[in-house]
Amino acid sequence: MFKACSCGQEWDTLERFLSDEGVGLCGYFALPMHPELSAIAFNHHACKSTMAISAFEFKHMYQGPVFQGNHYHHVDCVGACKDSTNLESCPMHCECVWVREVMQIIRNWPKQNFVAADSKE
Repeated sequence: MFKACSCGQEWDTLERFLSDEGVGLCGYFALPMHPELSAIAFNHHACKSTMAISAFEFKHMYQGPVFQGNHYHHVDCVGACKDSTNLESCPMHCECVWVREVMQIIRNWPKQNFVAADSKE
């Protein structure tokens, strides 16, 4: 099992979770000094709850360049990580950028309407 909501609904795979039109990306709780420990937040529309999932769970989805160093306190930092509702890409060449690029993949993931009988209650 990939994820279970507090309401009892379960998703057996990451792909099924991301494909569910009842699940929507809603935030990013950044830990800029340790981006792998950051969390990506999703709303489960059926029960109106929010689930936070470790960004590390999605790291395999990123195929782009890996940057070294953190620009969080740099004068040129645009501050995207300071706003948990900012889901956009970041122009910085920072070690945190992979999470923001993964969020773009998630935002564009094709959605399906799963039959209610398909869920575990």
